[in-house]
Amino acid sequence: MDCDNGMLSEIEYELKAISDKICLKMENKAWKKAINNYMKLRETFINRNLKLQAVITLVSIASLQDKQGEPEKAGKTMLQAAREFESIKKMGYAYKAYQRALAFMESLNDKDMCRMIKEKIESLGMLDLVVVADSTGSMGSALGAIKKEIARMLYFLSEKIPGVRIGALTYRDHCDEESSYLLKCYPFTESQYYSELTSFIKEWTADGGGDIPEAVEDALSSLQDFQWVNVKKIAILIADAPPHDPSQCPKKLNWREESKKLASNEVKVYTIQIVKDSKTEKIFKEIANITQGEHFMLENTPDIPDLIVAIALSQVDLVEDFILDLESNGQLPKSMKELLQKFLR
Repeated sequence: MDCDNGMLSEIEYELKAISDKICLKMENKAWKKAINNYMKLRETFINRNLKLQAVITLVSIASLQDKQGEPEKAGKTMLQAAREFESIKKMGYAYKAYQRALAFMESLNDKDMCRMIKEKIESLGMLDLVVVADSTGSMGSALGAIKKEIARMLYFLSEKIPGVRIGALTYRDHCDEESSYLLKCYPFTESQYYSELTSFIKEWTADGGGDIPEAVEDALSSLQDFQWVNVKKIAILIADAPPHDPSQCPKKLNWREESKKLASNEVKVYTIQIVKDSKTEKIFKEIANITQGEHFMLENTPDIPDLIVAIALSQVDLVEDFILDLESNGQLPKSMKELLQKFLR
């Protein structure tokens, strides 16, 4: 299919191969002909219930209209493609198509249309997310689960929430500061740099830790140093131990006050507790309540990656489909299903 190269770079090679194969079977090689024939091709895709290919055909039409010197038509066609991508929940493609439509409308100086499209782009790419994990000695299985699935998680989230920015933070305890580290951070990054973020997280190892409390309060304080800019801001904390009391922290940090500071910046903290402990549960619930997040008790650590994804998708109203997909694929154990019911209220 003669789609524009800039758009095709965002579409899986397999999809292009399938589309081209179908096009080659069309009578009179319609995919190479004028816009009217592209429309006929689109109708064929629609009749065959090939929704994604039908929308991609609109991208081809917009490209032809642009080459023929009709930027207004090209912009409107690309805007239609963006809306249809969105309707079939191909948010990554929708995001790129909205950006292309905006470029056309900016060339026409259509201020009202540009404003509307910019608002839509912002709504699709409106999430800042930091994955926060305790990396002391008892966290081996949790870190292993995250490291095993991190590349898949990042790719999946970038496809579902285009424009999402993701950062990471890991912490140990104050006694580890000289021998290894107290905190390690990776700033917000976008999808083109996820390989570096993946490498950073895959280097996490479970070691150290002194008394039962860990440096949760320092992690909450460090979160405030991230450059939060998007409309929705969340941190997902995975841990098995509570923070210190202020008197036990060298900086006299108070986890409750640090949580309030995050809340004042509209950062929600979602706490995933992986070991049952009443003190940890009480504090983690309060951290979540202060910041308007949620608390989860999850002892089955292999489920952590799916819970992280579900929390992220819940911010943009896409979690229900994700849960249904897990269920239909037999990947939703009863315990996990009960946890995820929080998102379906």
